[in-house]
Amino acid sequence: SEQPREAREVERELKVRRQIGEIYCKSESDFASAEEWDDYLVLKEDVIYKLANATSKEEVQETWRQIDRYKEQNAEQILRVQHLRPKKALQKVAAVIESEGSFASRVNS
Repeated sequence: SEQPREAREVERELKVRRQIGEIYCKSESDFASAEEWDDYLVLKEDVIYKLANATSKEEVQETWRQIDRYKEQNAEQILRVQHLRPKKALQKVAAVIESEGSFASRVNS
């Protein structure tokens, strides 16, 4: 049926997005202008699209070669961001717990 195929396509794209998001992990503050940031986001989406919708093995291999070059050029920043991710996740959880706690105390008072 149509749904399982679509579901597989969505899963494949989500997997690609997670993989590429770990590599192309710059933030807007890493760029001097909004235009440079937009160009970076377009580049990232192009890579995701090429991998998720590849029409040949050669296209996939060429895209991964492009990704590998990017990884080499940005290795230090990628490692730094990956190292900071657990801290940021914990900070988000702590903020949610804090806001939920203050909400609960206001509701229950």
